This record gives sequence, structure tokens and C-alpha cells, in this order.
Amino acid sequence: MEKIKPDAVVLQDLQDLQDLIKLNAPDGFIKHSNIENSNIGNSNIEHSDFGTFIDSLMIVSLDDTDSNEGMCTTYLASKLIDLLDSENFCVLVGNPYLIRLNPSIPYKTRGNAAICIVFKMNSPDCFDKIVSVSKEFISKNSEIECDKTNPGVVFIPGSRFFELKKPLHDFYKKAQKEVAEISGAFSIIEKYEISSFYMKLGRGLIGALAASGAALNGLSDKTYELLAYRFQENFKTARKIDSDSFFEADKYTYPHTWDTVDYFGKSKKMVVSVPNSPDPVLFGIRGESPDWVLKASKYIKSEPFEHYRIFITNQGTDMHLIDFTKDSENDFSKLKDIHSYKIKGIVDSKPETIEGGHVFFKIKNKSKNKSKNKSKSELESENESESKNESSQKIKIDCAAYEPTGNFRNIIRKLIPGDEIEVYGSFKNNTFNIEKIDLKKLSEDIVFKNPVCPKCFKTMESAGKNQGFRCKNCKTKSNEKISQSKPRSIEPGIYEVPPSARRHLSKPLIRCLNKTTDDAENSKKNIHPSR
Repeated sequence: MEKIKPDAVVLQDLQDLQDLIKLNAPDGFIKHSNIENSNIGNSNIEHSDFGTFIDSLMIVSLDDTDSNEGMCTTYLASKLIDLLDSENFCVLVGNPYLIRLNPSIPYKTRGNAAICIVFKMNSPDCFDKIVSVSKEFISKNSEIECDKTNPGVVFIPGSRFFELKKPLHDFYKKAQKEVAEISGAFSIIEKYEISSFYMKLGRGLIGALAASGAALNGLSDKTYELLAYRFQENFKTARKIDSDSFFEADKYTYPHTWDTVDYFGKSKKMVVSVPNSPDPVLFGIRGESPDWVLKASKYIKSEPFEHYRIFITNQGTDMHLIDFTKDSENDFSKLKDIHSYKIKGIVDSKPETIEGGHVFFKIKNKSKNKSKNKSKSELESENESESKNESSQKIKIDCAAYEPTGNFRNIIRKLIPGDEIEVYGSFKNNTFNIEKIDLKKLSEDIVFKNPVCPKCFKTMESAGKNQGFRCKNCKTKSNEKISQSKPRSIEPGIYEVPPSARRHLSKPLIRCLNKTTDDAENSKKNIHPSR
């Protein structure tokens, strides 16, 4: 077993690209650089120190080089960094970016992640050399025999950073929240004459452009991940790890790191930061800063590994979610397949567990028109009208907590019709797959029981169909059952799936509880992390 030594890595510049630019920029530059079509970085300041600095930078972004059977785009990118450095073409600036895109895209290989690397070229003529070496390296090492693998790479010189900042930001947002088509990627590349390279269908150009947009504009919320990579001869063999060491790492770094282990999500505790797929990654540690993920990694005992790399990421940020909650009369028919949302609604059916352990229930739109002050006949009329309108306006949708979400299903099973909730997750095949649930208001759980005799205080029995109830001993009678409010075994607040079932982009509630992010909305809620 091997432990990461404190001096095993040299952390260069820990700022992301935006912070680095601010560090080197003249006073007031950043405000000016946000002006669309500004010529900053080009001829008007080409003789300034800052212009020279920007012009010496370049971006190499890539995606879709891996497959379900092997390789990993992060690994290929990390090896490319070392290769270009060994050729003395450039040096790495800061940490490379690992950018997750729409997690529901069906043609992804695994996690739908793209990589953006920022380099400082050692001389102006290195741009073409870097492009040439990168093309050859990616062609040789991509898993192109896989039908799903369609590599794409883009190369952006620093002199064009500000020109491409806005269009690539827009493309990044689309690729993250919606469905970006390859035709759109080709259109941008052609319009802005971006240097690129692709193989087969070239779908990786989507991720490459999107990751570039994320780096050029900075991340409003960011996390870090340390990935340790295996020696090549160990690829596709069982990983050798000391599981206890991962729990030790978690003990001393949680909540500043997360999703290293899962204590309560399933029937037994488990390590979740070690992949099961046959790729080069040995383990990955996610956290709030490079220092924290590095500290956690020092506790890990495992087989020897080749090297590791720390990435800036948008993981654990909820950036994939579209806010569908602004209008309480939302028409669920407007939900788009393979998109992710936050949706408000009212539980409309009691959760049911089906074969396989999956739990399903329905929610409906919250109506502004219904009121406790309305008569029974008015409410019945509204219900009848609601039923007739279902064909033209989708009022109800199915929600699901699937078996892999483990004990999270126990939270879902405690819901009852009338509960006001907000669900976070993805909409696929007319079903909403829940990642988190915000239980905003509990409905009163009413149970009806036979009345109690006022004389002997014993429960009355039925006197026959439509004849009410009676006490045999006292001969007392009552016409109807009595209602009682049953205590609920759940409290309002926001709940989440366990680490073993969490999607890469889904924000762990511990980040909200720690107030490590600017999340005013969640800061006021009763937060229930999965551990």
C-alpha cells in the first residue's frame, strides 16, 4: 500500500483563469473587459505587459475520448499536460478545469465531463507545435473503437480570449442545462474560425467549447477534485485499496471534503470515491479547496499510483438545474425530456414501492384558485374541471426514488397527499428522478376511527350498513366516525440522496449547512444532510 507524501506534488498557481487575469491586470481592467467586443488583449494594448501576458496564454479543451470499457478524458488530459511540458512548449497555468455538462444526455460515455487546460506558451511559435502534438496524442490514445466515442478538441490563443468569452459562455450554459447539438458546435467553430480537431462524429467538440466557455468566464461556484491515476499495467484489474484509510481521510477532512465514503445510504457503510469502471482512475477526493483534497489524500493507503492531478470543477454546485418554480401554476407539459429542474408541487398520491424497490408517487401543480373558504360544491366543480383540463395542460407527473438511492426512499415513503414540496432532479421518460426534496409544508395526516361511547368509553361497533355505530352495553349511538390528527414522523426541510447515489453536479447539503456557498435561499431552511 502507498500513501501520498506531502511533497509528492507541486501546486503551481491555485487561482482559476479569471483570478489569474485579475492578478495580472491593470486597475479597472476587469470592468472594461466585460464590454462586448472589446479589443482588450489585441492591438490597442499589444505593447503593454498585460497584453503580452494574455497573448502568451492558450487554451486546449477536449472531450469524448473515453468509453465504458476504458480510458478517462481527465487522465488523457493530465498525460497531455506532462507531454507538452516535457517538450518545453509551455507550462500549466493553475489547475485544469473538469466541467460537467447535462447529466441526462443519453450519448454520454460515463459522467459527461469535458476538460479545459490553460497553458502559458514559452514562445509565440509554440501554438502550432502544441496543436500538432495534441492532435497526434489524442488520436493515438482515444477509445475510437467505441461507437459512443467521438473525440473533439479546440485550441484558443490568448489574443482571442475576450472576443470568444460571451459566445462560449452562452454555449456552456446551453450544454450544461439543455441539449447542445453538434451542429451548433460546428456553427460556432466556423463563425469564429476556432482552431479545432475531431474524429468520427466529433461530438466532443460540444464539451470542448463548453469547457472553454466555463474557464473564460469563471465559475460562480466551484469545487476541487484530486484524481489519482493507476500505472498502465494495472488498468482493467481489481483496484487494491485499504478501505479503512478512506474512512480515516473522511474523519479528518469532512465536511470540507465529501462523497469519499457513505455511512448510512445503504445497508452497510461503503467507499464511494473509488470507481468500479475499468478506467485509469484509482480514486478521487472532492472538496472545497486544493488544500483540503490534498490533505485528505495523504490518509489514503492503496496500490502504487502513477501520478495525480487536482482539477477545478463545477461538481457539487447544482448548476445543471433549471428553476421551474417561479410560477406556481406551472404547466408540467412544458417540462423537457433529459433536462434537470427544481419543481414545486403538491403530493397527489401515497408513495408506492414496486418490484425492484423503486418508490413512485404523483405530484400536481399547486392551484392559486382553491381555497379553504370555498364550499364543498365549488371545490368539487374545480376538481371536475381540473380532470377535464388534464388533456390540454399536464397537471400531474410521476416522481421516483429508485432503489440505488437507498435509505432516501424511507423519506419519500413518509410523504402523504397534500404535502407541499419542491423536488430537484431530472425529467426522463415522463418521470421525475429525485436528487433532493424540499418538504415545505406538511399536510395534516387525518385518520378516521369508530366513535367512543360517552358512558363506558369503549369503542363503538358498526350498527350495520348506513346505520351508524352503537355501544352494545350502553345502547348509545353515533352517526359517523371521528377524525383524529396523526403525528407525522418527518419534519419540514430539505433532504438528499446518499453519497453513493449522488450525481456529480448535485450539490451536497453539507455545503449549504457549512455556508461555503452564497446560497441565501438554502441558508434559511431546515437542512438534513444524508449524514
